[in-house]
This record gives sequence, C-alpha cells and structure tokens, in this order.
Amino acid sequence: MDNNSSSASTTTPPATNGNGTKKGKKGKKGKKGKGDGAADGETHRCFHCDSEGATMCCSQCRCAWYCQQPCQKLHWKQHKALCVAAVAAKARRATQRRIATAAAGSSRRNESCVICIGPVVEPVELPCGHAYCGACLAELRTKKVAQACPLCREELPPGVDGLYELAFRAYKRIAGMVLRREISWSALPAKEQQEIEQAVVMLTEAADQGLTSAQADLGDVYNFGDGTPPNIPRAIELYERAAEGGHGRSAYNAGVLYAERTPPDV
Repeated sequence: MDNNSSSASTTTPPATNGNGTKKGKKGKKGKKGKGDGAADGETHRCFHCDSEGATMCCSQCRCAWYCQQPCQKLHWKQHKALCVAAVAAKARRATQRRIATAAAGSSRRNESCVICIGPVVEPVELPCGHAYCGACLAELRTKKVAQACPLCREELPPGVDGLYELAFRAYKRIAGMVLRREISWSALPAKEQQEIEQAVVMLTEAADQGLTSAQADLGDVYNFGDGTPPNIPRAIELYERAAEGGHGRSAYNAGVLYAERTPPDV
C-alpha cells in the first residue's frame, strides 16, 4: 500500500468482532433502519415527524428518537453528521478515561463477570477498568436498562459495531477520493479532515475494545499518514495487537516496519 491508497478501500468488515461477539442482528441495529427501544413508559418526540410517543432511539448515538423505522430511514441523511459527531465525542471521552485510569494505576480488573456470574470469557475492558465477557457486554447493550458499567455505573462507551461501521464508512469514502486523485491525504479539505479525525477517534476506542480490524486499519492510518501525522511506533503497536488476534496482514506489516528500522548487518 502507498500513500495514495488505504486499507479501508480493500478491508472487509469482519464477521466477528475480535472480542468473541458475533456481528449479527445486533450489529445491524446501528444502521439507519434500526434502533433500540425505550424503557417501559418512556416516550419522546420523533426527530422526523415531530409526533409524540417515539419509543425507538438510534442505536449508535442513542440521542435521536423515532416513532417507527420509516421515520428513522427518512431522517438518516439529516441525522448522520450529528450521529457521527455524538459517537465520536463519546469515543473520545472513553479514550481519555482509559488514559486517566492507566495513569492512576488504579486497575480494577475483575476476575468474574457480574453479568453472567462466571469467569470472564474473551474479556472487553471498559474505560473504568472493569472487564466483562464480550458476549455479555454485547447483550447488555441491547437491554432497556441504563447503559452503564454494572459495577461502578460509569457510562458505557459506544459498542464496537457502531464505532467500526461509522469509522470504516468515512475512511473508505475519503480513501476512494484520494485514489481517484480528487484530494490528497496531505491536504484534505476541512470537511474530510474533520471526518478522518472522527474516524481515528472511533477506531481508537474500537481498537481498545479489542476489535482486530480496527487495530489493523488504525495501524495503516499511522503507518501511511492517512490524514494524520505518521507515527511508526504507534503503528507497530497496533499491528502487533492485531497480529495477536490472528490478522495476518498486520503481522506482515509489523515485520516490514521492524526490518526498515533495523540497520542491515555490515
């Protein structure tokens, strides 16, 4: 891959999420035609038709409410920019919280999952430091309950499905424009620069939640400087994490970067 192309133009979103959860019906809920329900007795005003009694919210940003799926589909073009901005803002807060937790050295990693009352299987660690089974956490997100850590009640970060889908779409669209020579990574227009920055934020949180494809794509961003300054050490770190999850191309890319940094034998 060179600087005029991107892995997002060739990478296919994974069938599994890298943390053990399946990308099936739940993953599709994040698309413009689906949403999550409100808690019993809770109603809102529909963002599209402005009628009372809306009980279905956007499952990605969880900010917009609709009375039915047709309203959500019709409103998607208007809602998309706000949805991406809201998800990116939540992802940024989650990343900042992870950094603060790590800096404080206050690891609260629990040995058992309080959702299934069993050992933590294929764990997903939250920004607060608590960890849960990937499948249990995915199931919790579909419930009509507060979207918070069951142990400390801190806000749950956006799920990997919504994060990766929104980031991947933006990254692929911009990479296509670069490939067609409409723009260049080194001088993106303001709109595309904002989109790639939001994509990086969302990929970062998805990578921290263990999504192998997000780790690989984010490694490419820092390796090739796709809309952001190149950061080879960071790219190697991400490639290695993706390689541990079985991502073959990332293992190769990490090896290439190591070889380029190692002086040849004299």
